[in-house]
Amino acid sequence: MQVLTTTPSPLPTGDVARFCLDVSRLPRGEPFVLILGHLISYEHMGIARVTCVDDCACEPVEIDGHVPGGRFSVFKAMMITATRRAERTGSATHSAVTSAADCGCTVEVRIRMRQPSSARRLSATAIESADECP
Repeated sequence: MQVLTTTPSPLPTGDVARFCLDVSRLPRGEPFVLILGHLISYEHMGIARVTCVDDCACEPVEIDGHVPGGRFSVFKAMMITATRRAERTGSATHSAVTSAADCGCTVEVRIRMRQPSSARRLSATAIESADECP
């Protein structure tokens, strides 16, 4: 496994963190595992939607960074099964900073508003990949 990148700080609602994964060594259609590390806490944490675009696909997943009733903050790892696409697609939401040509698989983490509270942050710390599914 390889640590690929980190986000600078908790992200506010509507922001998107994009993680770039090199999947060029995987055969097309090959499954692999993403491990997304993120903070869970008892206050001020929100929900994020994780999607895979460009050269990979995964089922969209929601991450809830809030632990109700607790008095602790810890980092948690979430496993996501993804697949390298049979054909490369482009992302309409891709940022100019990282072009699709530079990035094989892009994992997008979009912060969503938690209703009815005002908690709207998520701290994604790292993403790792493995070319074998458990």
